[in-house]
Amino acid sequence: CPRCAKAIAKKGKFPLYEMWLKKCAAKVKSLGRIPMVWDDMLIKDAGANWGKLPRDLFYVRWNYHADAAARDHDKILNYANSGLKVVVATSTQTEGPYVPVYDEHSANIDGFAKAAAAGKLFGIVTTTWEDSGNHTETFWPGFAATGQGGWNSSVDIDYDFLVKFTRVFHGATDGKLAAVYKSLGQIAYGCFRLLGPDSPYRPANVIAMPALVPARKGARWRDVNVQRIGAASGMAAALREARKVLSAEILSGKRDNSYALEVLLASTRIMLARVDLFFA
Repeated sequence: CPRCAKAIAKKGKFPLYEMWLKKCAAKVKSLGRIPMVWDDMLIKDAGANWGKLPRDLFYVRWNYHADAAARDHDKILNYANSGLKVVVATSTQTEGPYVPVYDEHSANIDGFAKAAAAGKLFGIVTTTWEDSGNHTETFWPGFAATGQGGWNSSVDIDYDFLVKFTRVFHGATDGKLAAVYKSLGQIAYGCFRLLGPDSPYRPANVIAMPALVPARKGARWRDVNVQRIGAASGMAAALREARKVLSAEILSGKRDNSYALEVLLASTRIMLARVDLFFA
């Protein structure tokens, strides 16, 4: 607006942001709540003004990439030396279709938890931006990883952790369910991209089913699409194995939190239906 533009032209962006931040924080505190602010706009415009930031609220340094700790090394260092109350925000779901990409989110949580501990920051939170339609029951591994990383950052959040998670959460001791979680997370993007755009992150739009790549004149469709058929074949084998394991585990009646397994099974069937289009 003209008033903001005039203020920015005179003093820059940061004083205007600082005024807004203090005003919002005061309102939140007047309601008996503790204010928090996502920091992306703040660190974009703060420049050398870190020391002027109000200290009676929490700043949330968010980054959802697997290598978040490396990407944000300098920002974490600045926060560690600032005296501000800071938490890091990770994610157990962003735009992955069907199920979370468990390897990626585990690495994100693991790295950021270690960075927060090393920088003596206040703590860690994990978000679930499930805009691409994942069921909330698929998020449990990430929630558990946040507890692990937040309470004991010296322990790595890796495949062994996933095995431990399935033992504690589902009562499974043979590692089969851990393998299912890992496999589905690794397949999810590839399954979607067989027929769709690169990213399923379309919360406000309906994605029309794209046409399959047509065969060149005189060529067979299967010859033109040999790479996608090969990818679909590999995914189909992995998905059928996941379906077999999940079905057996559910039918056994011995697993805790079996509803999460039922959701995984439904997700597996949806993915398999997409892949099987190449063999109809």
